[in-house]
Amino acid sequence: MTGVGVYSLQFSLNAQSVLAPPPEGYGGASVGVPASSTNQAFTASLVAAPEPPPLPSALQWGPVDVRPHFLYRFVYGDGIQAVLGQSSKTAINEVYAGVLFDLGKNWTLDYTPAVSIYSSSQFQNTVDQSVSLHGAASYGDWSFNLQQSYGKTTEPLVETGEQTEEDTYLTSLMASWAMNSKLNLQIGLSQNFLDAGNFQSLKEWTTPEWLDYRITTGFSMGLGVTLGYVSLSLSPHETFEEGQGRIQWNPGPKLSIQTSGGVEDRQLGGGAPDLITPVFGASINYQAFEHTRLGLNLSRSVSPSLFQSQVQTSTSLSATLHQDITKKLALSIDGSYFYSPYQNTALVPITGPFLNGSANQAVGPVPTALLQTDRTDTQWSVDIHLSWALTDHGTIDVFYSRSENTSGLTLFSYSSVQVGFSLGYRF
Repeated sequence: MTGVGVYSLQFSLNAQSVLAPPPEGYGGASVGVPASSTNQAFTASLVAAPEPPPLPSALQWGPVDVRPHFLYRFVYGDGIQAVLGQSSKTAINEVYAGVLFDLGKNWTLDYTPAVSIYSSSQFQNTVDQSVSLHGAASYGDWSFNLQQSYGKTTEPLVETGEQTEEDTYLTSLMASWAMNSKLNLQIGLSQNFLDAGNFQSLKEWTTPEWLDYRITTGFSMGLGVTLGYVSLSLSPHETFEEGQGRIQWNPGPKLSIQTSGGVEDRQLGGGAPDLITPVFGASINYQAFEHTRLGLNLSRSVSPSLFQSQVQTSTSLSATLHQDITKKLALSIDGSYFYSPYQNTALVPITGPFLNGSANQAVGPVPTALLQTDRTDTQWSVDIHLSWALTDHGTIDVFYSRSENTSGLTLFSYSSVQVGFSLGYRF
């Protein structure tokens, strides 16, 4: 993808996998589409796509560039839950064999199947799928960006405490209108479907709108409103409204800052009270030295849980350090922290004590929802990668990962150490 005004939509995944993620740039189901998230106005920011390297003539068919990519990864880890409350040790052999099509200057299509084979019989061997279509176009003062994605994953998830199969479908369209040299209007529409098998599935529609004002070349401010509707398979349907402000600031060539923040009002249905909570996002990227890059991300969002009658409020903080040791050798260190309380949205009966001092019992037919917190998870992880570029197309990556989740429900707690390596090649 090349040319002015060509962008790709960046989304953040909501369901956290216990397994360390594979290297970026090889497709695969692990980089599929997100579960429900209300902070989309920030996470769906537009990011310019990088210029791809030239291809051998055999892989160019007129305006279509064919870019195969292959990744083999070996992982050995402990503390991984195949079923709730049972942690296991296992070796995993993973193969990602996909192909990216550059369809002219403004469209890309990637298809990547991924095979995972576990040494432990506690786990199910899987064949995951990932398909992603991105497109962009400009007409006068308008620019348009389209994303259509499908992903099938079967991974151990922190939220469910077991290996969980998910099918996700995402359609997202964003339009941007440069009204004049100062004002820019963004209008978005997205449809997100998640089928989680035995757990709760959802269908979500959202529409974020933003009006930005550029004060200087490197500084702009904006106001946005997001409306959403969520249809849930096991719980009452939800609607929400969100108002946010955001700032985008580039004080110099080495530093970029993006922040957004506001309030969400979510109607939970079934007679439960509204959940009113702050939502925000922030991203700071700093080129400290010529070969040293630092990044910091902070976010807070609300989403329905995969469990019936629960809503999850997630606050996350992540930091990354990338150090080029030589022209071909690089070190990256990524750390993350998640705080996720789960609140009950089901109606519970009104209770009160009897005069004889006995335990509380139901005293009326009219129920009420207290939005009490049933479970609180605190998760942290550290990933260390040492990458070596063997050729312009081939890489070797060696990694160490340590993660831990402490939950108010002990069955969901785990501590895992994972080590491994990957061999990748892409055109």
